[in-house]
Amino acid sequence: MNEGQLFLLGLAAFFGLVIGLLALRKNRSFWLWGLFGAITFLIAGIALACVGFLCPNCQQPLTNRQWKDRQCPNCGNLRHLWLRLKK
Repeated sequence: MNEGQLFLLGLAAFFGLVIGLLALRKNRSFWLWGLFGAITFLIAGIALACVGFLCPNCQQPLTNRQWKDRQCPNCGNLRHLWLRLKK
């Protein structure tokens, strides 16, 4: 591998990491979105901005309002990943 290819590979890995972490924030698959982000960063970023949050308990989609209010209509109280890891 030459220097240019190595740079592009590192850039793709960085973009994949960024998209993966953003997806994890929305309770989506880190690895799937990270791979998608490494291959097509701009398209993955736009797609991730358009998809909603998932409830960490029942994996049902939530509106932005439900996410902010921390209320899941299916299972009741919504606890984010960080809050679950504290216990």
